[in-house]
Amino acid sequence: MDDVVFQTLAEPLEVAVDVGRARFEGMVPDVVGRFDFELGIMPRGRGFGAKLFYAGDRLDPAWAHVFVATYVSVAAEVAAAPDTRIARSPSLRT
Repeated sequence: MDDVVFQTLAEPLEVAVDVGRARFEGMVPDVVGRFDFELGIMPRGRGFGAKLFYAGDRLDPAWAHVFVATYVSVAAEVAAAPDTRIARSPSLRT
């Protein structure tokens, strides 16, 4: 893969920001094809939401599923023990 984006946002995209007389609103495009693989994580209420886009003609859907499942496992481990080094996560061992 050449085009990979992994983005974690600190604030929800639904937040609008007023600057002077201008108003800016965060938006997530509902188009596929900007990158071969794109995973975005954003706050939603007391939890998180995610958007995953991938080029189905270039990537196996099973691989994308395993990637996301591994990310969720590692994120849960880090949340449970924030001082643990990610490189030592059991979820990353094969």
